[in-house]
Amino acid sequence: NTFINFSDELMLVFGEPFNITGDLHYTNEEVIVRQKMMAYWTNFAKYSNPNQGHDTQWINEWRPYKWPSREHIVLNIDLSRSHSPEHGSAHRADYCSFWLDFIPKLTNANYIEDGLRWKQEFRQYQERTQQWDYYYGKYLELLEKNREKLYNCLG
Repeated sequence: NTFINFSDELMLVFGEPFNITGDLHYTNEEVIVRQKMMAYWTNFAKYSNPNQGHDTQWINEWRPYKWPSREHIVLNIDLSRSHSPEHGSAHRADYCSFWLDFIPKLTNANYIEDGLRWKQEFRQYQERTQQWDYYYGKYLELLEKNREKLYNCLG
């Protein structure tokens, strides 16, 4: 598993692999990926379509994003090895569901109402517990008062 940082693609989009004066040394594959990424971003900016303007070997590589399959292009080193890039679907959907499902519920939660409901239910629980304690005490008194009768009965 390789991890990347937010905006790491900018080095490729803006041609960093052509920088021969820096300390970073890029492979031929990385330079090819850079060329393709620069073409995608440039075509998207110019034509609103990353595929338009490519030479014939790259026609229609980057398919439109589709819902609900969430199909997307995979931009990695394999992009340099083939004329047709890999596509995936629903990348890290489980992580995205946190932002799409949980956070809206959290921000729309009514904490005041929920807190009041909880306090009310807790008071009812305390009252029931006090009632139970009272009746359990009465039971123990009766049991103690009638212990001898109970033993004689059970025998």
